[in-house]
Amino acid sequence: MDSAVTSLGEVTESVIFEKLLPRELSFRVVPDDAQDTDVILGRPFTDAPDVAYHRVGNELIFEQMDESMFVAINEKGIKPVCLRKTKLEPDEVKFISTRFDNTDRELPVRNECEKTIQISEGQKICKRVCGIDEVLKMEMRVEPIVESEINVGDKVTSEQKCELVEILNDYRDCIANNLLELGKTNVTKMDVDIVEGAKPVSGKPFKLNMKDRADLNEIIDQYREAGIVTETQSEFASPAFVVRKSDGSARMVVDYRRLNKITKTINYPIPDFDSLLERLSGAKLFITLDLAQGYLQIPLTESAKEKTAFITEDQTGQFERAMFGLANAPKVFAKLMNKVLGPAQKKGMVFHFFDDICIYAKNWRELMRNLIEVLKALRDAGLTLNLKKCFFGMDIITYLGYVLGNGVIKPGERKIKAIEEYPVPTNVHEIRRFLGLAGFFSEIHTKVC
Repeated sequence: MDSAVTSLGEVTESVIFEKLLPRELSFRVVPDDAQDTDVILGRPFTDAPDVAYHRVGNELIFEQMDESMFVAINEKGIKPVCLRKTKLEPDEVKFISTRFDNTDRELPVRNECEKTIQISEGQKICKRVCGIDEVLKMEMRVEPIVESEINVGDKVTSEQKCELVEILNDYRDCIANNLLELGKTNVTKMDVDIVEGAKPVSGKPFKLNMKDRADLNEIIDQYREAGIVTETQSEFASPAFVVRKSDGSARMVVDYRRLNKITKTINYPIPDFDSLLERLSGAKLFITLDLAQGYLQIPLTESAKEKTAFITEDQTGQFERAMFGLANAPKVFAKLMNKVLGPAQKKGMVFHFFDDICIYAKNWRELMRNLIEVLKALRDAGLTLNLKKCFFGMDIITYLGYVLGNGVIKPGERKIKAIEEYPVPTNVHEIRRFLGLAGFFSEIHTKVC
């Protein structure tokens, strides 16, 4: 048996340990040869109410506990909801992505059952899974914006680039580099109001090839992880599929045609391209901003969510946000953008067409002031941008298929190509279509000149 160790005394020191807040700890001092390590932390430390830890291999990872979450759980009785399908072996501990009280959190969860269990997306973590040590979700490491990530005009100087980067980092929360950073507006919610007496619509899932089927499941998994899609028990079920973008990547589409037929239509004016042209007088510099997945930044009302339910060959789900293909989505989005950017647009510094935003000015200083005002408006509304599709300090831009700059507006290459390759009309209807297209370009030319 090991002999007892006599303590040489006790000392209290302020300690900073990993990600924990500084704290005062009392230590027993022992002779140097009494133990192999410099410090041994015991139960008084690990049992502290604000200390959370989990094991990774042979290491313990410590995190600061958010005590407010215990209060919320105890007083509200709200159960965390799993955001991603997870398997737990008996007595295994894992960090699980959950949503609790409208906040995303990472919870270390231990399976105290004697068999392997599966936690599904949308499932509440309660009776079947025990031993939950709730901790506030670790802050996502949001990387700062660097010069190499921004698209700037050829005439933008190094000093101007540095100024632009500083502004963008001041509004880093307005930029979404992934779905987890995607904004959710606090300005409005979208409803799906169906006509009186209409019955829920449902359809069979579309049969997809193996690649499309796999890509669709991957997209849905990403949506679930971000809280955009949740489990459903809805009577509605619209079939989902994928379409291919120009780069070959997949985009999820839901066939809401039957739902749209029973949806009450709302009215709101769509932005007019002609009025946009009148704002270009004297503009020398431009910024174009693109909202990240615009519709998905609009939350749905509770009654609308079940109506957005979709079905695939492998699963079902429903949306928490507005989805492309819903009948009233464009008008709800147009109304939202008018509320958010309307004041700045009246000042003559920005115009927008749905999620395409164009800021304009006579010089760099004015351009940066206008950019800051627009970013403030987006921040206040809870909206985020797709930085990869934003362009700054441009003297000539391509906007909505047209080339703008130097007091000139002209059709872009794709629109010119559409006219050049327009098939020879063979009937009155086709002649009228061609004359309308040609007349539109003639009207633009007349307004600019």
